[in-house]
Amino acid sequence: MSRNLPILFTASLVVSAIGWHLVGAGVLSAEGAGLVLAVTLGIMGIAFVLALIPAGIYWLIEGSPMPYLSVVVWGLWGLLTLAYLVHMSRPSW
Repeated sequence: MSRNLPILFTASLVVSAIGWHLVGAGVLSAEGAGLVLAVTLGIMGIAFVLALIPAGIYWLIEGSPMPYLSVVVWGLWGLLTLAYLVHMSRPSW
């Protein structure tokens, strides 16, 4: 799983920058860079927390690490990313 962290962080960073670009915010400004980093860490953190819940339950029952944990994390990350981009691309009324 640790081999996926740099890739997951980079992908989250790109997605959050795209999201802020969709709303016309300055990504490289002082405010934009902080918001992009916050969204990046938020997307990654939520995916990890949501994946660790079933992994912890599996470990308590079976006593071994959950197989395909990285697939679960990437799947959750994909869903969160899709929801984020859809939310950012909607016009604010």
